[in-house]
Amino acid sequence: MENLTIGQIAKRTQLNVETIRYYERRGLILKPPRSDSGYRQYCHEAISRICFIKRAKKLGFSLKEISELLSLRVDPDTTCDMVKAQARIKVADIEYKIATLQKMKLALVKLTKLCQGAGPTSECPILDFLEAQEDNCESSAQKATGKTYAKFGKDMPIGKKDIRQIGDFRRTLSKALKVNPQTRQVCIQLYRQLACGKPVLLENVASLSNITVACTKKILEKWAISAIEYDEEGKVVAFGGLTLKPTPHILIIEEETLYTWCAFDTLFIPHILHKHALVKSRCPVSQDNISFTVTSGGIKECEPDTTFISLVTPKVSHLKGNVRGCFCCNIHFFSTEDTALSWLTGHDRAFIVSINEASELAQSIFGPIFKLN
Repeated sequence: MENLTIGQIAKRTQLNVETIRYYERRGLILKPPRSDSGYRQYCHEAISRICFIKRAKKLGFSLKEISELLSLRVDPDTTCDMVKAQARIKVADIEYKIATLQKMKLALVKLTKLCQGAGPTSECPILDFLEAQEDNCESSAQKATGKTYAKFGKDMPIGKKDIRQIGDFRRTLSKALKVNPQTRQVCIQLYRQLACGKPVLLENVASLSNITVACTKKILEKWAISAIEYDEEGKVVAFGGLTLKPTPHILIIEEETLYTWCAFDTLFIPHILHKHALVKSRCPVSQDNISFTVTSGGIKECEPDTTFISLVTPKVSHLKGNVRGCFCCNIHFFSTEDTALSWLTGHDRAFIVSINEASELAQSIFGPIFKLN
């Protein structure tokens, strides 16, 4: 088989020479031997690799991700499921970017409608928005437009006690679930792998997180000791509310039937995965079926539309010691406000909110933790 020069490779793949050399430095192409005269001698496999790289780039994969795919290609122990998992992760990333762009468009459309196109720039709502100091764009937009919006109370009036309980709930969970960037990456990868519907090897999570297996185990032992379950083979079957074991709360994502430990889990896990999800559950009081869809824009197609959810504020120490026993067992969906209120009798520490308020609350807690906004 003939050897090829770098110029010939560049011509056949329609890339410039410097790009091919860069791929070599990144380890995407094997460094070729040189001839006696000092010229690189490439084999035809280099063309196949470059075509692989070009197609993967067109699909949105980064060079780092392409390197991982190439490693899977040559690993005899790799299965098609592993490649599919990588592709699904990329789909989630693309969907997140699309959702982000849609939010940007919506914000700009609203701001352009507010701007009259006349008067001094000191009164321009667009410039006011861009100069605002807050990280929360919604808050900045409110200041720019001079309008304020209630975070809660869209579906039912909330008394002072309820507002205080909601605040305590948000602060407690935000404190208990505080993570560093490395822990965040491990958690997101574990959620994504588990959402594929099969038990997860920690080796896969470690590889996708670019850390060692030992480091992955240490992170999970420290942060999620009570929020993770393994099967007999040591594979993860449940993590952070998402589980492969049947529970009353069904979460259907891209035709995969998953489950959650409690009602509240169904409201934030789809956002971490950047996926829409169909939720099916049942009221423990009336036994009525409850279903809705979780989308990037909130709760859709909720049946019945009078659905409520119970919440309880646990101690941080309890969350790290027995999350299911002290927290999940008190979080349920109810078909109406009356059934929820009847359940509250004997549950003094619990309180109820509408499903839309619970959805907003979940995003306000987990959005900053997992950098979802």
